[in-house]
Amino acid sequence: MMIFLASPAIPLIFIEQYYGSNVHFQQAKKGEALFQQGKFKQALMVLEKCMFSISTDNPLFVPVKAYMSISWQKIGQYQKSFQEISSAFEKIDHMDHFNKAMVLNVLGGIKLLNRDKQSSEKLWKKALHLSEKIKNKFLMASVLNNIANGHALSKRNTLALSEYKSALAQLENMQSTLKCVILINMIRLELKNSDPGFTNLLAEKVHACIKKMPNAYDKAIYLMSLNALLQKMPLISVNDTLISMQRMHSIINQALSIGKQLNNNAIISSALGESAQLFEKQKNYPEALQLTRKAVFFAGKNYPETLYQLQWQLGRIFESMEKTKEAISLYQQSIDTMESFQHAFFMGYHNSDTIYKQKVKPVYYGYVSLLLKSYDDSGTLPTVTLKTAIKTIEQLKQAEIKNHFKDECINYYDKPSVIPDRMPEKTALFYPFSLSDRLILLTIMPQGITYKSVPVSQKKLEKWIQSLKKRFDLRTYSKLRFNKYAKDLYDWFIFPVEKDLEQQDINTIFIAAEGILQTIPFSALLDKKTNKYLMEKYAIAILPSISFINKTQQSVRSNLQKRALICGLTQARQGFATLKGIETQLKDIQRIIGGTMLINDKFTTLNLIKEFQYSTPDIIHIITHGNVGNTPDDIYLLTYNGRLSLNNLAAIIHSGIFREKPLDLLTLGACQTAIGDERFALGLAGIAFKTGAQNVIATLRPVEKNATNNLMKQFYKNCASMNFSNKAIALQKAQINLYHSEKYAHPVFWSPFILLGNG
Repeated sequence: MMIFLASPAIPLIFIEQYYGSNVHFQQAKKGEALFQQGKFKQALMVLEKCMFSISTDNPLFVPVKAYMSISWQKIGQYQKSFQEISSAFEKIDHMDHFNKAMVLNVLGGIKLLNRDKQSSEKLWKKALHLSEKIKNKFLMASVLNNIANGHALSKRNTLALSEYKSALAQLENMQSTLKCVILINMIRLELKNSDPGFTNLLAEKVHACIKKMPNAYDKAIYLMSLNALLQKMPLISVNDTLISMQRMHSIINQALSIGKQLNNNAIISSALGESAQLFEKQKNYPEALQLTRKAVFFAGKNYPETLYQLQWQLGRIFESMEKTKEAISLYQQSIDTMESFQHAFFMGYHNSDTIYKQKVKPVYYGYVSLLLKSYDDSGTLPTVTLKTAIKTIEQLKQAEIKNHFKDECINYYDKPSVIPDRMPEKTALFYPFSLSDRLILLTIMPQGITYKSVPVSQKKLEKWIQSLKKRFDLRTYSKLRFNKYAKDLYDWFIFPVEKDLEQQDINTIFIAAEGILQTIPFSALLDKKTNKYLMEKYAIAILPSISFINKTQQSVRSNLQKRALICGLTQARQGFATLKGIETQLKDIQRIIGGTMLINDKFTTLNLIKEFQYSTPDIIHIITHGNVGNTPDDIYLLTYNGRLSLNNLAAIIHSGIFREKPLDLLTLGACQTAIGDERFALGLAGIAFKTGAQNVIATLRPVEKNATNNLMKQFYKNCASMNFSNKAIALQKAQINLYHSEKYAHPVFWSPFILLGNG
């Protein structure tokens, strides 16, 4: 289940060999023995008792802390894991090189779990330097394996492979669990290469290495990890299929035997589940069903991380057996189980984006697909079914945000999202999502909910979206190359619902897309019949969550009393280039809407804090360098004397919570924010949620500065003329104005601008 295996805790026998024995080793080894049996809670009790009699200068202090930290991880308590090793880190100045290296190594692993790659690399670099100083080969191998994991997760595969090989070289004459870990990591890395002979050779080495291990928890885990890798490995010849399947069954049975020997229900459940999965692939559904049910029994409620996958597996099996009712029920149970422990699940993996796409998203989408397939495709599905489908995708979107930000406290507001039966006059809520074999369009309009199914595969749709996005290059744009894909996407997304939109006199569309669909510049989709872009027909707003249309409007200050804070950095600072022409834009905006301006040396975090102490801005307009994509830790805006993180920005804005109203509009014109991928879309959604802004204006892709200046001035003029009552229409009119100019008619100039929020 894991992606890249972290280095295991250093066995106490190595500590004893290095320092010599003392009276506390016997107690510590009891805890280690329980750990090796997978009895982590019992191990923690013994190790905690051991800590009472160990002083900070005892050689066992750090090793025991390391075992405790990893034990907390194993039972899903990642914050306690961090606290445990942090308490050891606080004493690091009083440690020798060996103990310092151990602390830094484990702490680096926890930082990587939180996707703080920079911090983990710094910690491991120090740990490697210390372990090299004392020439401890096992410790060096342990650190090198973790360093390689960091490289692999950053897709520096050549560096990663080199470090794995260096780690193995340190263990050349040793028999250790760590050797198995490194070999498994190497196989996972090499799976992407085209040499099945090499990966098969590595697999043989891993299996031989695992066989030499005593029957313990780790041995069972490595056997199941090997089995998972074997399922992904390319076969050298067609005749290998049967041999490979027999081999995998044999490996899983070995893991199952260990689980029974240790009386460990977690191992038994996982092994039975994986064995059932092999039968599922062989289409032996009765055997797969029987084994999965046994696995569910052993998982019980104690192992929800395993249970939800088994429920999903049962759902798939029933689906294959054409027992739709039973399948739908199991998919729903799987989602309910997952919702109960999701945050800990995401925190527990080194590469949670991959896990999310492989083991989370398919459950939600599988459920919706089955739910909709259980009726006909005529558009006459019961409203309750359509609302359930929307609610499920909404749950998925919230899970995605929490996964991305590793934050249970992302603000989804006090009340659960209510799926409306119908929208107000002239507005439509558009809920598109892509299944493997079709595109689903759920649209809530003034007269109710409609359902359309478009026969375009997910694979083809994603290819077209990527092709359209590639045409967003200011250096090489051309209408001919752009419009081909814009027309096809219009046919798939808009044409099926267009008659309903026209009949109900819709002028504003709220789009609640998910996944890669969030990166589509919807305003630039082109109707081949009328040769009109979508933004010429409709004002468009993007909804990160349906909760945005449920936000209370109580205590909102009169539209005539909007207060603005206009901020910008035009000077070259901290290695970033000058932003030319920006000062003029900021002054033009101030002339239109008034407000306070913080520019260049006035644009500091301290001055922002002061502004919110003495006033309550409704509108914040910021133009500076920054980053919205990549990871949550990388989200920042450049100020004159530092970088303003998302958390700090949110804290400053929320200091005005007592003003009894949310921020009405946050406009971000940051030169390096726009990368146009799913991470960027999630970053924008996170900004909206964490700051509590009702609306956020940003760009999906890099934009031309003069076009931006013109559009922004027109947008604020439109807002002011409408008393800020409809920002979606204000943006639409600004885009149309730019489109009608000869110089900026191409969508590359106006379609990257998006409005997130309730308009």
